[in-house]
Amino acid sequence: SRPKGTMSNYRYPWPASAVGPEEMAMLYLARESSQEGRATITELLAEAARAQYGHLADQSQLTTQPQRRFNAPPKKLTQKNVFRKLQQLDLPTKTKTLLRELYESAADLVRRIVSFLYANRVFATYLALGICLYVCLGPIPVIGKLLASLGLTFGMLYGLFRKLEFDVQRQFAVLVAQPA
Repeated sequence: SRPKGTMSNYRYPWPASAVGPEEMAMLYLARESSQEGRATITELLAEAARAQYGHLADQSQLTTQPQRRFNAPPKKLTQKNVFRKLQQLDLPTKTKTLLRELYESAADLVRRIVSFLYANRVFATYLALGICLYVCLGPIPVIGKLLASLGLTFGMLYGLFRKLEFDVQRQFAVLVAQPA
């Protein structure tokens, strides 16, 4: 058992039953209006606890920032936030307009690439393998770049051939009746 009066590594269960709809609505509004990106509700609860009860704890027990858990989702950078930050920059209006168009084009390109890779998951898997080989083999002196390029090419071609094999098998399954 732990010594009385210490708080090391002790975690309380989540008090979800004590948070009602009114409190959740307030937390939602606070999260949506947070200035530094979008704070999580857990971070807002930690800030509220520190603001309300921080004076009760010994200062040596408190940290300056709330501890983030490793499985906490990263803060989203939404299009609205990007455009708002873009407007705050000290740049000519034409430059801001061009940056906004570039952002929209890049976002569309990323969406198309992700859609392609999702639709071709087998190819994407072997492409990722090829990229890993490229990164790992690249630093080897003398022949590293050659091996890295061959590994990337092999990964891409193997993924492409696996995708073709899958497509051909699917077509033959349709064309040739399966024996019963």
